[in-house]
Amino acid sequence: MGLGAYLKTNRNEPAKQLLTEVIQASSDSATAYQYLGYCFLQINARLTDASKQAADNPDQNPALLESLKADAQSALGEAVKNYSKAIEINDKDWQAYRGLGVAYMLQAINQKTTSFVKWLSNNGASVWI
Repeated sequence: MGLGAYLKTNRNEPAKQLLTEVIQASSDSATAYQYLGYCFLQINARLTDASKQAADNPDQNPALLESLKADAQSALGEAVKNYSKAIEINDKDWQAYRGLGVAYMLQAINQKTTSFVKWLSNNGASVWI
């Protein structure tokens, strides 16, 4: 199966593996870095959805929820790293700039949400997120 088929069917792990191999063979492929950034954005979305579902289940293990959130944040960091590398190689890659902007936006939203939840908790509110 080719990269396009993996990406169209949300099979991000095999796509990530294939792109990593391409980058190892040709480290100056801006397109490979751009697509790898996209894979990490998709992985972040999947992990974020899973953490929301876990948070809705009162019997869920809190450690699992924290692990899902941490993995989602890590995926965003990897997306930023790969989109930045794509831009470093080809500063005219508008898709890499767009992906980098999305990754930064998601990081900012997560930071604001975390700060707000801490503020609520510190001010006596009962918070279930």
